[in-house]
Amino acid sequence: MRYEDHFNTCNIKRKFPEWAKVDRVINGLPIYNMNIFDNIMTFNQDNLDGDAFHYFGTRITYGEMPALRDAYARGLKMAGVKDGDVVTICLPVSIENTMLLFAVNFLNAISNNVNFLYLKHDFLTGCFLAVFCRSPR
Repeated sequence: MRYEDHFNTCNIKRKFPEWAKVDRVINGLPIYNMNIFDNIMTFNQDNLDGDAFHYFGTRITYGEMPALRDAYARGLKMAGVKDGDVVTICLPVSIENTMLLFAVNFLNAISNNVNFLYLKHDFLTGCFLAVFCRSPR
């Protein structure tokens, strides 16, 4: 795959929103209280016309991402998803999968991403491990 335009990531000057605070420091690197979507957007606020996704001919820019995430979040809300709910996503790698992940996070729900190639046996094995292999409290 060949891209027509490139953005030199070495020149990124990251600007944080006022509400962003350092949550902790790991190996000398500050970790901010931001979700992945907010992190992506702070790195690309000067690249809003750049491609966030270029997937099978579909292009979505960084500038279009917030409105798209909000549209997915509205759909999830209409389906009854609310703060703290667990939303299982079973999709192949796609724009829809990524935007659903961002939307679930935006609604403060919990994303449970399942490999769409799993068979019935894989789910049963996973449930068995989750129930019987927990560390004692």
